[in-house]
Amino acid sequence: MRQVDGRLGEQRGSRYGEQPAPSELHPFILVDWSTRIPFLAQSLNAPDVSSLDSWTEAELYQYAEEALHDIGGKFQLIVDYDETIALVADQALYGLPALHIATIYAAADGAMLNPSSVSEMEALDDQYEEAASAAAPTHWVGNNLGLGFIRIYPPKNGAGVLVLVFQKHPPDLTPTAPSGGGVASVTYSYPLTGNPTDAHTLTLAGVTYSILESTYTVPQIAAALAALAADDPLCAVTDNPAVGTITIRPRAAGGAPIAVSGSDGNAAASLVIGGAGLNLPEPVGDYLALKSLEQARRRQGDGQLLDAAQAFATLGQLHEKVMAAYYGAGM
Repeated sequence: MRQVDGRLGEQRGSRYGEQPAPSELHPFILVDWSTRIPFLAQSLNAPDVSSLDSWTEAELYQYAEEALHDIGGKFQLIVDYDETIALVADQALYGLPALHIATIYAAADGAMLNPSSVSEMEALDDQYEEAASAAAPTHWVGNNLGLGFIRIYPPKNGAGVLVLVFQKHPPDLTPTAPSGGGVASVTYSYPLTGNPTDAHTLTLAGVTYSILESTYTVPQIAAALAALAADDPLCAVTDNPAVGTITIRPRAAGGAPIAVSGSDGNAAASLVIGGAGLNLPEPVGDYLALKSLEQARRRQGDGQLLDAAQAFATLGQLHEKVMAAYYGAGM
């Protein structure tokens, strides 16, 4: 399955009637929305999310997720191209992919199928459900047996491939649900042992950064480890001097999982960002960041910050107008 996340066809009238060429699916540059989190923190006057006073990272994700679910259906933002369904001889019904909302286009072995409803099929052939197999199916029916199946008519008389382009339910945005079974970030703490010769360590993808306890305080140990790992090529490490912790995140989206561990009882973790559920067109990522900032400032409630919320809302509305013009939906 290939995530498209973009407008279908070169112009408003797609050429799917001619040929379902995958090259006509024009994707945006995709970004992992979690890479917007540092921008959100700085816009809320904090060096990183661990230093936020009035919000949590999970709340910023929640604000963005609400906005994504709102515009996802309005503009058909999440569109998938699927060519994994194998046609079976004499079989008419096929299960639809997970999170499927609506079929936009279907083809059997490269030949476009005509979209039809049950009533239209009954008018065409009152025995369509018992139709004999044929070499070339001509129609697809989406409301024949609930929302989880698609019917092709007539059934194909041999093996083949069913290609679908479909609107997909917008993904959930959570800071701990990227692909690969890992997490997007991890926070470690380093309590004092009381022994000046004990080493406090942080290991990132096999590279260990270490500092002796000496006479340091907990915040100083955290700051020292963050400084030692400042040039790590895979992970960004930031310290929170208020509580003496460090937070580790991958520097780039889409890479292989990064093994992370630390001394002092810190649990090993696998860091990864860039899961399919978090990858979004870059303009949409910007829009969700603005909506998250709008809700964050509204929550504070005083006059000046409500003005800031309105400013973010106005910028978000401009993005919506652009999306409406581009996608030809909503508004």
